[in-house]
Amino acid sequence: MCARDIQFKKYSNCGHEILIEQKIIDCQLPICYYSSNHPADHKKGPCSCTRWMTNPERRVVETPDGLCDDCKARQQ
Repeated sequence: MCARDIQFKKYSNCGHEILIEQKIIDCQLPICYYSSNHPADHKKGPCSCTRWMTNPERRVVETPDGLCDDCKARQQ
């Protein structure tokens, strides 16, 4: 089944995570409603194809030093 790839940056001092990007990982299965290989004629009406995604993949792709903008603002 398709899944979401969610990328964050996590600030080292406060530990807050900020969303950077979110995209769909295509499973390429024709029985998955969200896949690019799902038959187009199925999307016109009701079909019995799977309509859920697997658990999202959460990835920290940046770890900046310091505090996030919200924590910086609270300190001022």
